[in-house]
Amino acid sequence: MIIREKNLLLARLEQDKTAPKDDDEQDKTQDEKDTGQNEPAKEEDITCVKYLKNVTNYFMEYNKTVTKILRYSGKDYNDFGKYEDCLNIKDEKFSYILATIPRVFPIPISLGLCLPAICTSQDFNNAKPYLIEVINQYIPEIFQGLKGFDLSLQIKESDLHFENSKARNDEAAKADALTYIMIILIVFLSITVIASSFLSWRSKKQTQDRRQSQKNQKVEKEQTKNAINETMESLRSEQIYNLDSDSSDNQSVNSINSRNSQKSGDEAQPKKKKKGRKLTHFQKIVKSFSVQNSMRTLFTQRQKTNDIPEFNYLNFVRVSIICWIIFGNTYYYILKGPLQNIEVIQEWMSDLLFAIVLSAELVADIFFWLTAFLGCYYLLIKTHENSGAVGPIFKFYFKRLVRLFPAYAFTLFFFWKILLVTGGDGPAFFSFQYSIECSKYWIWHLTFLNNLIPWNQDDTCMDWTWYLANDMQFYLLIPLFVKLYYNNRKWFFIIFAIFLSFSMIVQIGVIAANDLSASYFTYKDEYFTIYYVKPYSRLPSFLFGVLGGCAFYTFKNEDPESMRVSKVFQALLYAKPKAIASHILGTILMILMSIFLQIMNNTPNGSSNAINILFLVFGRMLFIIGFSMQIFPILVGSPVFQPIRLVLSHDLITPFSRLSYGAFLSHAIFMQFREYNVERGQWACAFDAFLMFLAYTSLAFLYSLWISLLFDFPLASLYSLYFNRQKKRRSVSNSAIQQEQNDQNNIEEGLQPSYSIQSENDSSERRRSLLTDHVKKNKKIYSRDRSASGDTEDLEDTNQQLDNSKKYSESPSSQYQYSNGSKKLKTNPSINKRERSVKAGILKKK
Repeated sequence: MIIREKNLLLARLEQDKTAPKDDDEQDKTQDEKDTGQNEPAKEEDITCVKYLKNVTNYFMEYNKTVTKILRYSGKDYNDFGKYEDCLNIKDEKFSYILATIPRVFPIPISLGLCLPAICTSQDFNNAKPYLIEVINQYIPEIFQGLKGFDLSLQIKESDLHFENSKARNDEAAKADALTYIMIILIVFLSITVIASSFLSWRSKKQTQDRRQSQKNQKVEKEQTKNAINETMESLRSEQIYNLDSDSSDNQSVNSINSRNSQKSGDEAQPKKKKKGRKLTHFQKIVKSFSVQNSMRTLFTQRQKTNDIPEFNYLNFVRVSIICWIIFGNTYYYILKGPLQNIEVIQEWMSDLLFAIVLSAELVADIFFWLTAFLGCYYLLIKTHENSGAVGPIFKFYFKRLVRLFPAYAFTLFFFWKILLVTGGDGPAFFSFQYSIECSKYWIWHLTFLNNLIPWNQDDTCMDWTWYLANDMQFYLLIPLFVKLYYNNRKWFFIIFAIFLSFSMIVQIGVIAANDLSASYFTYKDEYFTIYYVKPYSRLPSFLFGVLGGCAFYTFKNEDPESMRVSKVFQALLYAKPKAIASHILGTILMILMSIFLQIMNNTPNGSSNAINILFLVFGRMLFIIGFSMQIFPILVGSPVFQPIRLVLSHDLITPFSRLSYGAFLSHAIFMQFREYNVERGQWACAFDAFLMFLAYTSLAFLYSLWISLLFDFPLASLYSLYFNRQKKRRSVSNSAIQQEQNDQNNIEEGLQPSYSIQSENDSSERRRSLLTDHVKKNKKIYSRDRSASGDTEDLEDTNQQLDNSKKYSESPSSQYQYSNGSKKLKTNPSINKRERSVKAGILKKK
């Protein structure tokens, strides 16, 4: 059947190309056919079509050529044949032509052709009108039984491409000016890191040698001192038995005694502490770029020592989420590549465990939740330290930009320029360059607008980085929500509701207008281009993170009774059954959303528009709510989850957590590079997919370690040295702590504290008025039940509590305690005892 179709096609091509223009030429052509019908065409006037016709009609004479064509060419869809073997044929010159349909079908369809060098890709491009007819006839046979696929689909001439793989691969592997700039930058940074590491090692060795020398000198001095003491003892013993010794001996003893007493007097004086040397700019750069400093950063916890220890559990959350995303994308790129057993798609989707793979789409929203939760919580802490001022917004955004931009920009150009220079071994490698299209969209990536531009087209340049654009855009909203929450809770909830309602309304409109579905079998580009990557579809996850971060701040630093969500946290902390129930229900809710996603995929045409809208709008929100219910019992410090938290917060997870960002940036690069670099089509297998997941995960974290040592950690260290210094704040804090200790000593001795005798001072008067206004507004972080009065004792108590507010704001139990399971709010006993002492001192003075 195939040979007959091929003969008919070649006959039609030959007829079109050799059709005579008049009767004489037609008779002449007929005579030539009659006389030479049993002879092959002469080589001097042969073309690709004539040659293939000769090979088909006289295959016994061209048996070697026919054998090579059949052996090295593909036989079925996504069968590339033998690319390298075709190019290495010695006795006859062959060329490899790749026929591909990249975007029309659920997976790209390709076929490798190993043909004599006389046939070029242009010959096949001229034959497209006839080839399209043949391909359209076989489409139903290829995709028969695939759910959601329209078997009446017909391809056009623009959908079919013929390329000479060898020529296009050589062209794609050529380096340009930007490639050389990237290579020079990598070499320069590598030399800088190596030189800095050597200088740091040498400096440390010199310091150790100097300290050892000083230690040896100290030992020698001690030995000399001991020898002098022994001499003195011997002289004193001689004086006891020889009272009539001459004056010279007495003078020598006296001189030794005077020298010894002088030394002992010098040693009795307290030694002044040596100030640390101030590093020069060159030393700061050397220290930052050294491998030793970067490795210390790698194994250091993200949170400071005075932060909440439960937050270390988030390191495990980061690592598990990025591994989950890599696991899901492994299957995604396998199914997106040149698959030879297309029926495996149906088998995988029907497997219940495949819901784990599909849920990677939902898990990505947890990163938005983490960004909002941590950003709001820490900014609220700084706002409280700044007396209600959010602080410099530019610095807040610049710190985030320093964290994300350098690694993002480097990975983009590495993916675009460096990887291509290595050259490819597969026949479709040239498609890697023309499919990523970074030359069009790189500027939108560097400005974090690639999720908006292009609006309704696929962004093929690192298309998985739509998350970073959304994350950066959402990050701009954190100061707004923090300021509203700290100063005006009512407007905070109003703006929160407005953003959430706006997101849901826009989602419903987009889904209804474009008839979108959550099923991958629908193959509508609009689902990804105008919905999946857009901010309005991901904003609810971020908003719930904002709410969680603000409520957690109230739980830790304010009265939990002032907010309902904080009351829930208080219940999770002290009620073990509630904590366990919350964790289990949250896990069940996440599993249910994953199962529903799989059901939606397996029934692309069995769901109504209303069900599609409900799932797409509320599915991610319910998944994030389930995640919040699961994680908050651990974050609030519930005792029942303490063993789990201690295990999952181990220091071994810290380096992987710090490398998770680089792993996210790079994991899909290796996946795409492999899919475009295979020499043969893939036969998908679940076990092979799992092995590829392990390989991709290892490569991603190794790449992240490389860029972290090369420039990521050094730049973060330089930022801390130059832009994140807090010397003045630290000195003020130390003086406040010293003043607090002095006041405590005065109270214990029955004296009046320093702040109670400075009522005439202007600063004290200003503080008094501010405290009175603060009490009237009922926005204090200490006892909210008390009201301001003009009495001196009440004002002194207020003053005392404000002095201790920062000291006792580390945990909920430091300011507020629940006794005997009751909900009555009590202030800290230590604060009450101190208040009574102050009152007693004042009354005694009166």
